Amino acid sequence: MYPDIIELFRDYNGIVNTNILKEKQINYYQLNKLEALGKIVKLKRGLYALKDINYMVDEIVEAALFVPKGVLCLYSALAHHELTTYTPSEYHFAVSRKERKPALPDYPPIRLFSYDDDTFDMGIEKIEKDGHVIKVYDMERTICDTVKYRNKLDANVVKESLNNFSNSRKRNYTQLLKYAEKLRVKSILNNYLEVL
Repeated sequence: MYPDIIELFRDYNGIVNTNILKEKQINYYQLNKLEALGKIVKLKRGLYALKDINYMVDEIVEAALFVPKGVLCLYSALAHHELTTYTPSEYHFAVSRKERKPALPDYPPIRLFSYDDDTFDMGIEKIEKDGHVIKVYDMERTICDTVKYRNKLDANVVKESLNNFSNSRKRNYTQLLKYAEKLRVKSILNNYLEVL
């Protein structure tokens, strides 16, 4: 029954959220039927998995499924770009101010940051992990956000990430300054870069 839905689950490594299901026009009746037949299981609110496969969900994929319109930012983006040795205790996601904030689970720990609508889409990269696409801000945008939110972050992490960015071969100062101007942190960023 519903082989196309089972195939959809396989396309996403056995786990999907309600946003993917809505996008593919799969309704709750079909989900409940598959759940009653023992084909799928409800892991958490809004998260379903195939019952017949052994799935090991990467925690970051699970977090991204709960914040489908979010973008990894700050500590999480710094860790992704290997700009810090600090291991974040929670996943940081940026969400647009115009979007409704999603209901968050107790686990994995997720912290949301509201970003301005006019600059929210700036510098987004997409990475693929276990069949799912996760959005993350690029290295230059992450550095600008780190400077912008420096008072909410650990001072040592801010310093370390700026040092690591300066020493990175992938850095792009032109892009960094372009973002800094749009995010209104150019003068503060220049002060930090002069010290380095």
